[in-house]
Formats: sequence, C-alpha cells, structure tokens
Amino acid sequence: MKLTPKQERFCQEYMSSFNGKKAAIQAGYNPNSAAVIASENLIKPNIVERLAELSKDLVERTKLDQEELVEKLKTTANLDVTDMITIEDGKVNIKDTSDLPIELRQNIVSIVEKKSAAGTYIDIKFADRQKAIIDLGRYLGMFVDRMAVSTDLTVTVDDFTDENYKKMLDEASGKH
Repeated sequence: MKLTPKQERFCQEYMSSFNGKKAAIQAGYNPNSAAVIASENLIKPNIVERLAELSKDLVERTKLDQEELVEKLKTTANLDVTDMITIEDGKVNIKDTSDLPIELRQNIVSIVEKKSAAGTYIDIKFADRQKAIIDLGRYLGMFVDRMAVSTDLTVTVDDFTDENYKKMLDEASGKH
C-alpha cells in the first residue's frame, strides 16, 4: 500500500531523529496528538516496511554494517599506541599520520598543540579502549546488566484482604 505524502514525511523525519512524536510534528500532524499518531504510524505495515527500506538505505550510505562495526570496535579495543608513536632520546614523537593505516588514524580523536610554563607540547587523545572493550562485550552478549531483587514478604491466601494488601504494599515499598 502506498504512503500518503504526510506518512512519507513522517518516515523521513523519523529516520533523522528516531523520535516518533517529533517526526509526527515535523510531518505536519497536530502536536497535541503527535505522540498517539506516532505510535499508530509505527505499527502500520506500510510505514514499518518503508522505515525498513530507509534503514537499509542508511546502512548502505554509511557503508557500516554490524560486521564492520565489530571490526572497528576490535581495532579500538586492541589499539597499541606504540603503533602510532616512537620514543627517541626520551621524547615521544607521533609517526607521520599519512604513513599510518586508516584503522589507526581513525582512533586518533584529537591532536592539539598546547603551551605551558614548561614550553610547547602536543596533546594527543586516542579512542577509549576500555569503552570499546565494554561495547564489544555487550554486543557479543558477554556482559548482561543485572539487578538482584530480594524480599522477605510472605503472603498467604487468608491474608489477602484489601487492608492487608495495602499494608503489604506499603511494607514492600519501605513505607511503614
């Protein structure tokens, strides 16, 4: 089924913000009902299909898929700064960046010349290896965020009156 111009605009706006309410407003829907319309739109088969097409186009345009993303995370996680610097006579020198492979250059976040009382120096920031390791571990399912919950609340059927129910809820939530 073909989309209306407003639905197509909704899809385009949604792909730029991934915010349904904002996309609905930008597409011209009434701001007072934008959240409801967005929820409805996001389950309509023709809109879901169009968003899938746009997502695929986005991946193709950015030339980044899951496999490439994992490779980039692995490169950052395994980053060896000595591949990018040399140490001569106690001085640290960055290698000519044009000689570095693209994967290493992409891990240089910034190179800034700074001045201090001791003189001029170069401040080099690299991608965060620890964050890359954690992100990679999460992606691979190695880390699961967990929260342990325990209670000493015991309920018997005889205790299940409205008054006792309210009391148990208050106790469970810390209100006494």
